[in-house]
Amino acid sequence: MENIDSLINMVQSGASGLQINNINNSSDTSSQQFQELLQVMMFSSQLNEDSANSKGGSSSLFGSDMFMMPLMMNLMEHLMEMQLGDSMGVNSPMEAAAQIQINQFEAEMQLGGDGINANCGPASLAMALRSFGSVSSSESMNGSLVDFARRIMIEDSSRDGVDSQGIRVEWEHNAYTSLSEIANGAEKAGLQTRRITPASFSIIRAVQSGARVIVSGTFRNKEPLPWTGDTERDYYRAPGGATEHFILVSGYDERSGKLIINDPARHSPLAVYPHQLNTFMEGNEGALILYH
Repeated sequence: MENIDSLINMVQSGASGLQINNINNSSDTSSQQFQELLQVMMFSSQLNEDSANSKGGSSSLFGSDMFMMPLMMNLMEHLMEMQLGDSMGVNSPMEAAAQIQINQFEAEMQLGGDGINANCGPASLAMALRSFGSVSSSESMNGSLVDFARRIMIEDSSRDGVDSQGIRVEWEHNAYTSLSEIANGAEKAGLQTRRITPASFSIIRAVQSGARVIVSGTFRNKEPLPWTGDTERDYYRAPGGATEHFILVSGYDERSGKLIINDPARHSPLAVYPHQLNTFMEGNEGALILYH
C-alpha cells in the first residue's frame, strides 16, 4: 500500500489531531490511501480485541484503543467528506476563488497597458461576473473582462476607459470608481444588487446564501495590516500599495470560520478571519451584495 507504511509509522510515534489534519491537507494523499489506512487500523483493533480476550494483553499495531478510536473517527469523517465532495463535483471555497482570481495590474498589462491603474472596482466586478458565469467568451481574457466591467459600470465617458470609437484610453483607467457604479455594472450584466451592513456577520450570511459581496475598505493607518501582499514587491505591505480599495468576498469556509476574499491587488485569493475583514473596512465602509 503506497505511503501507508509511513502513515503507520507516524501514528505509532504518537500522531496528534493536528498532525492528522496535516495528512488530510497533503497534496499526495488520496481517498484510496485513507481507506487503506482505516482498514489497517480496524484490522489492528480486531487483533487487539482477540488478543485481549485470549491473553489479557494488548497487541494493537497502534497501541491503546483509547488513542486509536478518536483517530479512526477522524479518518472516517474526513474520508466521508472527500467522497461526498468527489461525488458532487464540489470545489472548496478556496479552490473556487482561485478559478476566478484576477490581478488588476497584470490584467492591464495583457492589453499593453502600464500596469498602474485604479481598476480595483472593475476587477472586483469582473471576478463576480466570472463566478456567476455572466460573461461571454469574448471577455474570457482577464484584461478584456476588466475593461468590459469598467465600460458597463460608468456612465461618464471621461472615465469609462474608452474613447467615442471604443478604443482603450489608458489614463481613464486611473480614475476611481464607486459602489454605486459597481451596482450599475452588475445590473447591466443581469445581476441583482443590494447594499447591506458593512460588517462581517452580514457578509457571511450573504455568501452562505449564494451571493457575492463587493466591499470597500482601506489599508491606511492600519497596524497591523488586515492582510499583506503576495509578491516580492509588496510582501508585508498593503497589496499593490493600495489605500482605499475594493475587494470581492466570494465564499465562507465553515470549518475554519474564515471568509474567502479575492483581492484584485493580489495574485491569489486568501482566507481571513471576520475581524480582519472588519478591520479592513474601518474608515471606508461599504458592502454590496450581487446575486441572481
